[in-house]
Amino acid sequence: MKRLSKASQKRWAALTVVIFAVAISICIYIARLQQYADWQMANGVVLQVERYTTGGKSPGSKRHHRIDYAYTISGVEYTASDSYAGYDSAFAAGDRVEIWYDPGKPTQASFHKPHPGLDPYVPCFFAAPLVLGLLGRGCKTAQRKRRTRRKGSSA
Repeated sequence: MKRLSKASQKRWAALTVVIFAVAISICIYIARLQQYADWQMANGVVLQVERYTTGGKSPGSKRHHRIDYAYTISGVEYTASDSYAGYDSAFAAGDRVEIWYDPGKPTQASFHKPHPGLDPYVPCFFAAPLVLGLLGRGCKTAQRKRRTRRKGSSA
């Protein structure tokens, strides 16, 4: 049985890392979808919108806002808040809004319909440098071998 070259072994290792990262990402995505599948919508009211800036007056400063809201589930009133980065909020105190909450734990709520977010991409963020390192070293090794062969053939 023919043995693979080091470059081929590195390519297979990189491909294995990519496949593993994608499989984990898909599992996380499905788990997050299932986690939020039962969440239901309720009517709520904005209690307060707080606007603030981080970073002072520097060009890199960012504007944020925090929205405090109340909602009622089965006759029980709950309050919650969410923070967002962005230039401004179109909401003001007293506005009627849709709130998403977990029926199993009504204290867990979101101002927007929950979704998997960036969680499924985390394995890829960790895999990318590993793959680039594996492939990068393979490319450097191949370049060195080509240079060595050229020098040997020109002598």
